[in-house]
Amino acid sequence: MSKEVFIPHNNNELYEKMINEHFPGELSLENVWMVWKLPNGITVKVSFDPLHPETYLITYYGEGKREFPLAHWHPYIEDVYRDLSDIASGKIFWVKRKRKMIHLIFPDLPIIMFRDEWEKFSEKKKRKYIFI
Repeated sequence: MSKEVFIPHNNNELYEKMINEHFPGELSLENVWMVWKLPNGITVKVSFDPLHPETYLITYYGEGKREFPLAHWHPYIEDVYRDLSDIASGKIFWVKRKRKMIHLIFPDLPIIMFRDEWEKFSEKKKRKYIFI
């Protein structure tokens, strides 16, 4: 028996599902965005395109005027909830290098990491990072 996949068709449906599933952090609806502020300083914004079967998902680090874009992708509507669930469950997470890199313009920004990719790292390589 297969588990039914939740497919949201707009930000309101996605927001309600995430609220009902008790996703960590703060959720809000802002204009065309469903905004998810994670406890680690990462913000995830999702927007649906009514003309295409995909969404726009972008991640930021920081707050307010010091908000830096990290990564974005375009999951299809049938995949966006799974991607967000993977973040909530820790299958997708962010790390920072322990040794601070010198940046003239940007701060030391987190790197998005997938659990299966992380598991392939040697212990020596893993020790170079901290989880945020």
